Amino acid sequence: MILVDSSAWIAYLRGVDAPVVERLDGLIAAGADIAITEPVIMELLAGARRPQELSRVEALANGLPLAPLHAVTDFRDAAELYRASAANGHPIRSMIDCLIAAVAIRRDIPLLHGDRDFGFLAEISPLRLDVPA
Repeated sequence: MILVDSSAWIAYLRGVDAPVVERLDGLIAAGADIAITEPVIMELLAGARRPQELSRVEALANGLPLAPLHAVTDFRDAAELYRASAANGHPIRSMIDCLIAAVAIRRDIPLLHGDRDFGFLAEISPLRLDVPA
């Protein structure tokens, strides 16, 4: 199973020419087990610009296995990631990214992303990344 961050989905849905999109295309074509989590769904729904985009995001979210949040555990771990990154000189721009990372760490599944903050989180935590070639 691979957890896919909203940064990768946004690039994919917008047809951006990027390694993360090529990797996601390959995973989809191969029938890989791709998961989504509630914070990613929220970010995708919030970013839908038109009704047809909203429909596409809803279909995507409903068609993927959910890697659900564990409220107390994941929020606590996300806050710790946020504090640790700041203490190491790299404040994370979005606490939501820390929450997504916490889910991936707890479930021990790699995260596919297009956001530089996850690279730093992987340096200071057990976060595993699926890195496009």
